[in-house]
Amino acid sequence: MVFYAPVSLLVRTRMGITLEQFFILQAILSATIFFFEIPSGFLSDFFGYRQTIILSFLLNFAARILMLLAQDFRMFAAEAVLEGMAAALNSGTISGYVYSISGRDSYDIDMAEINRCSDLGFLVSTLGFSVIYQLLGMRGLLFGTAAAAFAAFLVSCGLQECPVQREQKTDHRSSGRWKNTGKQPGGPPGLADLVCVLGISLASLAFLLINFFYVTILGELGMDETYMTAVILLYTAVQILIPWIIRKRKRLQKGRSWKHLNDILSSLAAVLVFAVGIAWTENFFVLIPMLLLPAALQLLQIDVETYQNLCIDRKGLSKNRVTVLSGYSMVSNALEIGFLFGSSQIGTLGIRPLFWGLGILVLFAMGIVVLLRRKEIRR
Repeated sequence: MVFYAPVSLLVRTRMGITLEQFFILQAILSATIFFFEIPSGFLSDFFGYRQTIILSFLLNFAARILMLLAQDFRMFAAEAVLEGMAAALNSGTISGYVYSISGRDSYDIDMAEINRCSDLGFLVSTLGFSVIYQLLGMRGLLFGTAAAAFAAFLVSCGLQECPVQREQKTDHRSSGRWKNTGKQPGGPPGLADLVCVLGISLASLAFLLINFFYVTILGELGMDETYMTAVILLYTAVQILIPWIIRKRKRLQKGRSWKHLNDILSSLAAVLVFAVGIAWTENFFVLIPMLLLPAALQLLQIDVETYQNLCIDRKGLSKNRVTVLSGYSMVSNALEIGFLFGSSQIGTLGIRPLFWGLGILVLFAMGIVVLLRRKEIRR
Protein backbone atom coordinates (compact mmCIF):
# COMPACT_ATOMS: atom_id res chain seq x y z
CA MET A 1 0.00 0.00 0.00
CA VAL A 2 2.97 2.36 0.50
CA PHE A 3 4.22 1.86 -3.05
CA TYR A 4 1.47 0.31 -5.14
CA ALA A 5 -1.39 2.66 -4.22
CA PRO A 6 0.59 5.92 -4.66
CA VAL A 7 2.18 4.62 -7.87
CA SER A 8 -1.22 3.46 -9.12
CA LEU A 9 -2.66 6.92 -8.47
CA LEU A 10 0.37 8.71 -9.93
CA VAL A 11 0.31 6.69 -13.17
CA ARG A 12 -3.32 7.59 -13.75
CA THR A 13 -3.12 11.26 -12.76
CA ARG A 14 -0.13 11.73 -15.11
CA MET A 15 -2.40 10.56 -17.93
CA GLY A 16 -5.05 13.16 -17.08
CA ILE A 17 -7.20 11.04 -14.75
CA THR A 18 -8.77 13.13 -11.98
CA LEU A 19 -9.00 11.98 -8.37
CA GLU A 20 -12.76 11.46 -8.78
CA GLN A 21 -12.18 9.28 -11.85
CA PHE A 22 -9.54 7.32 -9.95
CA PHE A 23 -12.09 6.34 -7.30
CA ILE A 24 -14.57 5.44 -10.06
CA LEU A 25 -11.91 3.10 -11.47
CA GLN A 26 -11.48 1.48 -8.05
CA ALA A 27 -15.25 1.05 -7.84
CA ILE A 28 -15.27 -0.58 -11.30
CA LEU A 29 -12.56 -2.98 -10.12
CA SER A 30 -14.46 -3.93 -6.95
CA ALA A 31 -17.79 -4.31 -8.78
CA THR A 32 -16.20 -6.52 -11.45
CA ILE A 33 -14.73 -8.83 -8.81
CA PHE A 34 -18.05 -9.01 -6.97
CA PHE A 35 -20.23 -9.79 -10.00
CA PHE A 36 -17.80 -12.24 -11.60
CA GLU A 37 -17.19 -14.15 -8.34
CA ILE A 38 -19.85 -16.88 -8.71
CA PRO A 39 -19.65 -17.21 -12.54
CA SER A 40 -15.88 -17.62 -12.21
CA GLY A 41 -16.44 -20.35 -9.64
CA PHE A 42 -18.70 -22.24 -12.05
CA LEU A 43 -16.12 -21.90 -14.83
CA SER A 44 -13.32 -23.13 -12.58
CA ASP A 45 -15.27 -26.20 -11.44
CA PHE A 46 -16.34 -27.03 -14.99
CA PHE A 47 -13.18 -26.38 -17.03
CA GLY A 48 -10.63 -27.18 -14.32
CA TYR A 49 -8.57 -25.33 -11.71
CA ARG A 50 -5.37 -25.35 -13.78
CA GLN A 51 -7.04 -23.89 -16.87
CA THR A 52 -8.75 -21.19 -14.79
CA ILE A 53 -5.48 -20.20 -13.10
CA ILE A 54 -3.75 -19.94 -16.49
CA LEU A 55 -6.61 -17.79 -17.83
CA SER A 56 -6.50 -15.53 -14.77
CA PHE A 57 -2.76 -14.90 -15.20
CA LEU A 58 -3.27 -14.25 -18.92
CA LEU A 59 -5.97 -11.66 -18.15
CA ASN A 60 -3.72 -10.12 -15.49
CA PHE A 61 -0.92 -9.80 -18.06
CA ALA A 62 -3.37 -8.21 -20.53
CA ALA A 63 -4.42 -5.74 -17.81
CA ARG A 64 -0.78 -4.77 -17.21
CA ILE A 65 -0.25 -4.21 -20.95
CA LEU A 66 -3.34 -1.99 -21.03
CA MET A 67 -2.01 0.00 -18.07
CA LEU A 68 1.30 0.41 -19.90
CA LEU A 69 -0.47 1.70 -23.03
CA ALA A 70 -3.41 3.55 -21.42
CA GLN A 71 -3.86 7.19 -22.41
CA ASP A 72 -7.44 7.98 -21.34
CA PHE A 73 -10.20 7.02 -18.90
CA ARG A 74 -11.76 4.38 -21.18
CA MET A 75 -8.53 2.41 -21.45
CA PHE A 76 -8.01 2.57 -17.70
CA ALA A 77 -11.61 1.42 -17.19
CA ALA A 78 -10.99 -1.55 -19.51
CA GLU A 79 -7.83 -2.32 -17.53
CA ALA A 80 -9.83 -2.27 -14.28
CA VAL A 81 -12.38 -4.72 -15.74
CA LEU A 82 -9.65 -7.12 -16.91
CA GLU A 83 -7.89 -6.92 -13.55
CA GLY A 84 -11.19 -7.56 -11.74
CA MET A 85 -11.96 -10.57 -13.93
CA ALA A 86 -8.49 -11.98 -13.27
CA ALA A 87 -8.95 -11.52 -9.52
CA ALA A 88 -12.40 -13.15 -9.62
CA LEU A 89 -11.02 -16.15 -11.53
CA ASN A 90 -8.27 -16.55 -8.93
CA SER A 91 -10.66 -16.16 -5.99
CA GLY A 92 -11.17 -19.60 -4.51
CA THR A 93 -9.42 -21.32 -7.42
CA ILE A 94 -5.95 -21.15 -5.86
CA SER A 95 -7.34 -22.48 -2.58
CA GLY A 96 -9.25 -25.26 -4.34
CA TYR A 97 -6.23 -26.19 -6.47
CA VAL A 98 -3.80 -26.39 -3.54
CA TYR A 99 -6.33 -28.33 -1.42
CA SER A 100 -6.92 -30.83 -4.23
CA ILE A 101 -3.17 -31.35 -4.73
CA SER A 102 -2.13 -31.34 -1.06
CA GLY A 103 -5.11 -32.83 0.77
CA ARG A 104 -6.57 -31.71 4.08
CA ASP A 105 -3.54 -32.69 6.18
CA SER A 106 -0.94 -30.69 4.22
CA TYR A 107 -3.03 -27.82 2.85
CA ASP A 108 -2.23 -25.32 5.60
CA ILE A 109 1.54 -25.85 5.40
CA ASP A 110 1.59 -25.77 1.59
CA MET A 111 -0.56 -22.62 1.52
CA ALA A 112 1.74 -21.01 4.09
CA GLU A 113 4.75 -21.86 1.91
CA ILE A 114 3.03 -20.25 -1.09
CA ASN A 115 2.34 -17.14 0.99
CA ARG A 116 5.97 -17.13 2.12
CA CYS A 117 7.13 -17.06 -1.51
CA SER A 118 4.74 -14.15 -2.07
CA ASP A 119 6.13 -12.36 0.99
CA LEU A 120 9.71 -12.89 -0.20
CA GLY A 121 8.74 -11.54 -3.61
CA PHE A 122 7.18 -8.51 -1.93
CA LEU A 123 10.37 -7.88 0.06
CA VAL A 124 12.53 -8.09 -3.06
CA SER A 125 10.23 -5.85 -5.12
CA THR A 126 9.94 -3.30 -2.31
CA LEU A 127 13.70 -3.11 -1.88
CA GLY A 128 14.18 -2.87 -5.64
CA PHE A 129 11.48 -0.24 -6.16
CA SER A 130 13.66 2.82 -5.60
CA VAL A 131 16.49 1.40 -7.74
CA ILE A 132 14.21 0.69 -10.72
CA TYR A 133 12.48 4.06 -10.35
CA GLN A 134 15.79 5.94 -10.22
CA LEU A 135 17.21 4.12 -13.26
CA LEU A 136 14.15 3.66 -15.49
CA GLY A 137 11.46 5.97 -14.13
CA MET A 138 7.72 5.29 -13.99
CA ARG A 139 7.60 3.62 -17.42
CA GLY A 140 10.31 1.25 -16.30
CA LEU A 141 8.27 0.25 -13.26
CA LEU A 142 5.21 -0.40 -15.42
CA PHE A 143 7.24 -2.39 -17.94
CA GLY A 144 8.77 -4.43 -15.11
CA THR A 145 5.29 -5.13 -13.72
CA ALA A 146 4.08 -6.29 -17.14
CA ALA A 147 7.17 -8.48 -17.56
CA ALA A 148 6.59 -10.07 -14.15
CA ALA A 149 2.92 -10.70 -15.04
CA PHE A 150 4.00 -12.41 -18.28
CA ALA A 151 6.52 -14.55 -16.37
CA ALA A 152 3.75 -15.58 -13.96
CA PHE A 153 1.58 -16.60 -16.92
CA LEU A 154 4.38 -18.73 -18.39
CA VAL A 155 5.02 -20.43 -15.04
CA SER A 156 1.30 -21.12 -14.57
CA CYS A 157 1.27 -23.04 -17.87
CA GLY A 158 3.53 -25.60 -16.21
CA LEU A 159 1.12 -26.37 -13.35
CA GLN A 160 0.07 -29.99 -13.04
CA GLU A 161 -3.59 -30.87 -13.42
CA CYS A 162 -5.47 -31.95 -10.29
CA PRO A 163 -5.82 -35.76 -10.17
CA VAL A 164 -9.33 -35.39 -8.72
CA GLN A 165 -10.47 -33.13 -11.55
CA ARG A 166 -8.97 -35.46 -14.16
CA GLU A 167 -11.30 -38.16 -12.87
CA GLN A 168 -14.24 -35.77 -12.75
CA LYS A 169 -13.85 -34.76 -16.41
CA THR A 170 -15.24 -38.13 -17.48
CA ASP A 171 -18.22 -37.49 -15.15
CA HIS A 172 -18.88 -34.17 -16.93
CA ARG A 173 -19.26 -35.88 -20.28
CA SER A 174 -21.13 -38.98 -19.13
CA SER A 175 -23.55 -37.55 -16.59
CA GLY A 176 -24.03 -33.93 -17.73
CA ARG A 177 -22.81 -32.51 -14.43
CA TRP A 178 -23.14 -28.94 -15.73
CA LYS A 179 -26.91 -29.37 -15.90
CA ASN A 180 -27.10 -30.95 -12.45
CA THR A 181 -25.01 -28.38 -10.62
CA GLY A 182 -27.96 -27.23 -8.52
CA LYS A 183 -28.84 -30.77 -7.46
CA GLN A 184 -25.73 -31.38 -5.37
CA PRO A 185 -25.95 -32.45 -1.72
CA GLY A 186 -25.30 -29.84 0.91
CA GLY A 187 -27.91 -28.58 3.33
CA PRO A 188 -28.88 -25.21 4.77
CA PRO A 189 -26.19 -22.84 6.09
CA GLY A 190 -25.22 -23.33 9.73
CA LEU A 191 -22.66 -22.24 12.32
CA ALA A 192 -19.84 -23.80 10.31
CA ASP A 193 -20.70 -21.62 7.30
CA LEU A 194 -20.87 -18.56 9.54
CA VAL A 195 -17.36 -19.30 10.81
CA CYS A 196 -16.19 -19.69 7.19
CA VAL A 197 -17.40 -16.25 6.12
CA LEU A 198 -16.89 -14.36 9.39
CA GLY A 199 -13.24 -15.37 9.74
CA ILE A 200 -12.29 -14.16 6.26
CA SER A 201 -14.33 -10.95 6.70
CA LEU A 202 -12.52 -10.11 9.94
CA ALA A 203 -9.13 -10.74 8.36
CA SER A 204 -9.96 -8.52 5.36
CA LEU A 205 -11.31 -5.76 7.61
CA ALA A 206 -8.23 -5.88 9.84
CA PHE A 207 -5.89 -5.66 6.83
CA LEU A 208 -7.81 -2.57 5.68
CA LEU A 209 -7.22 -1.00 9.10
CA ILE A 210 -3.53 -1.88 8.83
CA ASN A 211 -3.17 -0.46 5.32
CA PHE A 212 -4.96 2.79 6.06
CA PHE A 213 -4.22 3.56 9.72
CA TYR A 214 -0.80 2.17 10.62
CA VAL A 215 0.78 5.26 9.08
CA THR A 216 -1.50 7.47 11.20
CA ILE A 217 -0.42 5.65 14.37
CA LEU A 218 3.21 6.32 13.42
CA GLY A 219 2.31 9.99 13.04
CA GLU A 220 0.81 10.00 16.54
CA LEU A 221 4.16 8.68 17.81
CA GLY A 222 5.95 11.56 16.11
CA MET A 223 7.52 9.33 13.46
CA ASP A 224 7.81 10.33 9.80
CA GLU A 225 5.57 8.57 7.25
CA THR A 226 8.66 7.16 5.53
CA TYR A 227 9.13 4.81 8.52
CA MET A 228 6.03 2.95 7.30
CA THR A 229 8.25 1.24 4.74
CA ALA A 230 10.39 -0.20 7.53
CA VAL A 231 7.27 -1.32 9.41
CA ILE A 232 5.94 -3.12 6.31
CA LEU A 233 9.28 -4.83 5.69
CA LEU A 234 9.49 -5.95 9.32
CA TYR A 235 5.97 -7.39 9.58
CA THR A 236 6.44 -9.09 6.20
CA ALA A 237 9.60 -10.69 7.60
CA VAL A 238 7.56 -11.94 10.58
CA GLN A 239 5.00 -13.47 8.18
CA ILE A 240 7.77 -15.58 6.64
CA LEU A 241 7.86 -17.54 9.93
CA ILE A 242 4.25 -18.76 9.53
CA PRO A 243 5.11 -22.17 7.98
CA TRP A 244 7.36 -22.88 10.97
CA ILE A 245 4.56 -21.84 13.36
CA ILE A 246 2.07 -24.16 11.63
CA ARG A 247 4.48 -27.12 11.76
CA LYS A 248 5.12 -26.49 15.46
CA ARG A 249 1.38 -26.25 16.15
CA LYS A 250 0.71 -29.48 14.26
CA ARG A 251 3.16 -31.35 16.48
CA LEU A 252 1.51 -29.95 19.61
CA GLN A 253 -2.00 -30.88 18.41
CA LYS A 254 -1.12 -34.31 17.02
CA GLY A 255 -3.88 -36.80 17.83
CA ARG A 256 -6.29 -34.18 19.21
CA SER A 257 -9.89 -33.92 18.05
CA TRP A 258 -11.45 -30.81 16.45
CA LYS A 259 -7.96 -29.48 15.67
CA HIS A 260 -9.21 -27.31 12.80
CA LEU A 261 -11.59 -25.42 15.10
CA ASN A 262 -8.84 -25.24 17.73
CA ASP A 263 -6.53 -23.70 15.11
CA ILE A 264 -9.11 -21.04 14.23
CA LEU A 265 -9.72 -20.33 17.92
CA SER A 266 -5.99 -19.89 18.62
CA SER A 267 -5.57 -17.60 15.59
CA LEU A 268 -8.55 -15.49 16.65
CA ALA A 269 -7.09 -15.26 20.17
CA ALA A 270 -3.78 -13.99 18.74
CA VAL A 271 -5.61 -11.40 16.60
CA LEU A 272 -7.59 -10.31 19.68
CA VAL A 273 -4.45 -9.84 21.80
CA PHE A 274 -2.63 -7.81 19.14
CA ALA A 275 -5.68 -5.70 18.17
CA VAL A 276 -6.32 -4.82 21.82
CA GLY A 277 -2.59 -4.18 22.23
CA ILE A 278 -2.71 -1.59 19.44
CA ALA A 279 -5.86 -0.01 20.88
CA TRP A 280 -4.51 0.05 24.44
CA THR A 281 -0.88 1.14 23.93
CA GLU A 282 -0.10 4.79 23.20
CA ASN A 283 3.71 4.73 23.26
CA PHE A 284 6.47 3.18 21.16
CA PHE A 285 5.67 -0.29 22.53
CA VAL A 286 2.63 -0.24 20.21
CA LEU A 287 5.06 -1.22 17.45
CA ILE A 288 5.23 -4.76 18.91
CA PRO A 289 1.55 -5.68 18.30
CA MET A 290 1.64 -3.69 15.05
CA LEU A 291 4.39 -5.97 13.72
CA LEU A 292 2.72 -9.18 14.94
CA LEU A 293 -0.92 -8.54 13.95
CA PRO A 294 -0.44 -9.09 10.16
CA ALA A 295 1.13 -12.52 10.77
CA ALA A 296 -1.77 -13.50 13.06
CA LEU A 297 -4.23 -12.41 10.36
CA GLN A 298 -2.47 -14.39 7.64
CA LEU A 299 -2.50 -17.44 9.93
CA LEU A 300 -6.24 -16.90 10.53
CA GLN A 301 -6.87 -16.75 6.78
CA ILE A 302 -5.07 -20.05 6.23
CA ASP A 303 -6.95 -21.72 9.10
CA VAL A 304 -10.34 -20.50 7.87
CA GLU A 305 -9.58 -21.51 4.26
CA THR A 306 -8.61 -24.98 5.51
CA TYR A 307 -11.90 -25.23 7.39
CA GLN A 308 -13.84 -23.96 4.36
CA ASN A 309 -12.48 -26.81 2.24
CA LEU A 310 -13.17 -29.29 5.04
CA CYS A 311 -16.80 -28.12 5.24
CA ILE A 312 -17.14 -28.52 1.48
CA ASP A 313 -15.92 -32.13 1.77
CA ARG A 314 -18.35 -32.85 4.61
CA LYS A 315 -21.28 -31.51 2.59
CA GLY A 316 -20.35 -33.59 -0.44
CA LEU A 317 -19.78 -30.50 -2.60
CA SER A 318 -16.20 -31.21 -3.68
CA LYS A 319 -17.21 -31.19 -7.38
CA ASN A 320 -18.36 -27.59 -6.93
CA ARG A 321 -15.53 -26.57 -4.59
CA VAL A 322 -14.60 -23.24 -6.17
CA THR A 323 -18.24 -22.23 -6.66
CA VAL A 324 -18.85 -22.71 -2.93
CA LEU A 325 -15.60 -20.93 -2.04
CA SER A 326 -16.66 -18.04 -4.28
CA GLY A 327 -20.00 -17.97 -2.47
CA TYR A 328 -18.20 -17.76 0.86
CA SER A 329 -16.12 -14.91 -0.55
CA MET A 330 -19.18 -12.99 -1.77
CA VAL A 331 -20.88 -13.23 1.63
CA SER A 332 -17.60 -12.24 3.29
CA ASN A 333 -17.42 -9.16 1.05
CA ALA A 334 -20.99 -8.22 1.99
CA LEU A 335 -20.18 -8.60 5.70
CA GLU A 336 -17.01 -6.59 5.20
CA ILE A 337 -19.03 -3.74 3.66
CA GLY A 338 -21.30 -3.80 6.72
CA PHE A 339 -18.28 -3.74 9.02
CA LEU A 340 -16.84 -0.80 7.09
CA PHE A 341 -20.04 1.22 7.43
CA GLY A 342 -19.96 0.52 11.17
CA SER A 343 -16.28 1.45 11.31
CA SER A 344 -17.02 4.76 9.59
CA GLN A 345 -19.27 5.66 12.52
CA ILE A 346 -16.75 4.53 15.14
CA GLY A 347 -13.93 6.21 13.21
CA THR A 348 -15.26 9.66 14.08
CA LEU A 349 -14.03 8.95 17.63
CA GLY A 350 -10.46 8.26 16.46
CA ILE A 351 -8.30 5.37 15.28
CA ARG A 352 -7.97 3.48 18.58
CA PRO A 353 -11.73 2.80 18.85
CA LEU A 354 -11.54 1.09 15.45
CA PHE A 355 -9.13 -1.49 16.87
CA TRP A 356 -11.33 -1.83 19.98
CA GLY A 357 -14.22 -2.50 17.61
CA LEU A 358 -12.13 -5.11 15.80
CA GLY A 359 -11.42 -6.77 19.14
CA ILE A 360 -15.15 -6.93 19.95
CA LEU A 361 -15.89 -8.53 16.56
CA VAL A 362 -13.12 -11.08 17.13
CA LEU A 363 -14.60 -11.92 20.55
CA PHE A 364 -17.96 -12.51 18.85
CA ALA A 365 -16.31 -14.80 16.29
CA MET A 366 -14.56 -16.72 19.07
CA GLY A 367 -17.94 -17.25 20.73
CA ILE A 368 -19.34 -18.69 17.48
CA VAL A 369 -16.37 -21.08 17.20
CA VAL A 370 -16.81 -22.23 20.82
CA LEU A 371 -20.53 -22.89 20.20
CA LEU A 372 -19.70 -24.85 17.05
CA ARG A 373 -17.05 -26.86 18.89
CA ARG A 374 -19.53 -27.78 21.65
CA LYS A 375 -22.09 -28.76 19.02
CA GLU A 376 -19.59 -31.09 17.34
CA ILE A 377 -18.55 -32.61 20.68
CA ARG A 378 -22.17 -33.59 21.38
CA ARG A 379 -22.47 -35.45 18.08
